[in-house]
Amino acid sequence: MEYCSKKHIINLFELINKEQINYMLLRNINNEIPNKLPFKKDIDLIIKEEDAIRFNDLLIKNFWVKKRHPLGHFPFLYGLIPFTFYYKEGIYIDICHQLACRSLNNGEWFPLDMKIQEDLWKNKRTVSNKPWKYRLSLEDEFISLITRCVFDKKKFTYGYIERIEQLIPRIDTKVVLTKFEVIFFKFSKKLMNKIQEKEYHTIITNYIKFKDY
Repeated sequence: MEYCSKKHIINLFELINKEQINYMLLRNINNEIPNKLPFKKDIDLIIKEEDAIRFNDLLIKNFWVKKRHPLGHFPFLYGLIPFTFYYKEGIYIDICHQLACRSLNNGEWFPLDMKIQEDLWKNKRTVSNKPWKYRLSLEDEFISLITRCVFDKKKFTYGYIERIEQLIPRIDTKVVLTKFEVIFFKFSKKLMNKIQEKEYHTIITNYIKFKDY
């Protein structure tokens, strides 16, 4: 398998860090970044909305090319800012400004609850010894992985399960459940139980069939 250049990935984060862009790396499934990111696979970043224009200008100035987002043809609802996509030297960057998920009906995109969006930046986690400096808090990362598996991927893949299970003993379950309740409502406790019992294969089917709202 051909991998993206580690040097180019490190240069990207050095550029963003130097310009003090307010960002976080959303996920690093299977620890692919920076050494084993498959060629032309994207890096998922969340950029604070007020830095969006400055970030775009920074990338264009450094010869990144803005591309059409592969999922951008689905409707963006409730004020969700559309995603942006950039490309340079075999690397794609997938940019969002809010945590979002897709409708299970027609694939529309919508933002998660405003309280979740506000907490993202309050709880931003600083990382050492990595090219990137900032990650989601452990609880917010956990929530983002679960919502992505349920609403977007519609399945729990090995890499996601592995990271979810790394996070389970480290998260504050009460904090997660409080945020789950504005996403999954009365299914939240059942969802957490299934995750803790490793019943990933039944989560989506049970959620779709759940009627006790």
